[in-house]
Amino acid sequence: DTNFPAQKFQPILCFSDRQKFFIRATISTDKAISVNRWLGERITDFSAADRIFMLDSSWEFYRTQHKILRRAKLAGTLVFSCLYDMVPLRVPALCHPSAPAAYTPWFESALSISDGFVCISKAVADEFLALLKAIDFPRKMMVGYWPLGANIGKSAGIPRPPRDPSRKLPNFLVVVTIEPRKNHLLILDAFGELWSQGYEGTLTLLGRRGWSCDHIVEALERTPGSGRRHNWYKAAAAREVAPPYWSQRIT
Repeated sequence: DTNFPAQKFQPILCFSDRQKFFIRATISTDKAISVNRWLGERITDFSAADRIFMLDSSWEFYRTQHKILRRAKLAGTLVFSCLYDMVPLRVPALCHPSAPAAYTPWFESALSISDGFVCISKAVADEFLALLKAIDFPRKMMVGYWPLGANIGKSAGIPRPPRDPSRKLPNFLVVVTIEPRKNHLLILDAFGELWSQGYEGTLTLLGRRGWSCDHIVEALERTPGSGRRHNWYKAAAAREVAPPYWSQRIT
């Protein structure tokens, strides 16, 4: 059985930019997260009953955090890392110039210290598993992924219900940072062509402003119909996260 065993844990949200401890974060009643580097509760002790999940990107802190994680592993703690993608490693030309230099040592560190990875999609998990196989990774690695909420391959053959003329047209949602390799301009061109033909569907963009994107933001601002046909939201609050699927282990 390759499924990760079901266990109950008390989650603790924490952060670290120090070499000796994690700092426990506090969550206010309005869901705001804050970390007090000086007065916050320090987490220094680990045991075999603990699980550490490195959820956020820690590229700039991997050297510091590696020391903490190594101490935790000596105590029997299992360490898991989140893998968003491997684009800085595989296609560095599509990234900000600083990204590959920061990403590569983090990735090597995460491979050396992690007992498993949780990927943000099955596609990333498959790509990661292929890499582990290609480099003949020498030990077991648990690899899981989050379902993204849609499976086009399986749903394509399902008959669509008849269209209801009274029903509103769909609102298409794009959730991604505004930066060149995410193809926002292609999306805008496609919807611009549809709108010019009388299509009344709407487009919602959700994602913070990224890098090298002045021309994309300019295109968003000059596209007719802002606030009616399309909207751009720079932030949103997440309420729930689906549990990951554990796909397989690599020896």
